[in-house]
Formats: sequence, C-alpha cells, structure tokens
Amino acid sequence: MVDLGQYAVPVLSAYGGTIVLLVGLVGASVWQARRVARRLDAIEARRGGSGGGRTGGKTGDRAARAK
Repeated sequence: MVDLGQYAVPVLSAYGGTIVLLVGLVGASVWQARRVARRLDAIEARRGGSGGGRTGGKTGDRAARAK
C-alpha cells in the first residue's frame, strides 16, 4: 500500500466522503427513477394505456400519440 505519511487521514477521508456521496447520488437517482416510473404507470392506467408496463414498445406508442 502507498505510504501517505501525515496526509493519510485527510486523503482517506476525502476518498471515503467521495464514495459516500457517489453511492448517495446513485441511490437517489434509482429511487427517483422508480418513483417516476410508478407515477407514469398510474397516469397511463388512468388514460387507458394499452398495458404491459414500460416494456413492449410503449415509447413508439407515445411518439405516435404525440403527433
């Protein structure tokens, strides 16, 4: 392992903080994406969507309806 000398604590703390922040950002992004997906499914269900969730070519259906 690399000898960091007197800078070991600040350097390792910076790495640890960075890892915590990155994990937090990824977790928040996944949580928000799932929340938005649930809301989109609910809206599509109310509007009489064709069902099947977000898989199965629904993107093309939305594009066709938008025209």
